[in-house]
Amino acid sequence: MSHRILIDLPSRKVIAGEHRYYRQWHSMSLRDLEYMQQILDETYHDIFDEPQEYNFALIDEPPCWAVQPWPWPRVAALTDDDDQDDHADVDDAQVRSAPAGRKPSTRT
Repeated sequence: MSHRILIDLPSRKVIAGEHRYYRQWHSMSLRDLEYMQQILDETYHDIFDEPQEYNFALIDEPPCWAVQPWPWPRVAALTDDDDQDDHADVDDAQVRSAPAGRKPSTRT
């Protein structure tokens, strides 16, 4: 699986990302972006100071893939597991799909 991410150097944050699987690019979930942030913070913390050392390109505007809306309804990515205990009780798709005035259901 391939990845592409967009990082904001002043805030030192991962702000967009995509996975490539089945020969197509798919938007990362918020949980995936948080995980990418954790990897960079713990393993590649100097990427924010010297992005060229990691073959990152400096750009003035975000690429078109980073500003496109997510497909709706959200398509489950290969990294979206049903048995994840290390996240909040609700995933991205459940929060967005809950009708107004109702709490999203949780997985059991």
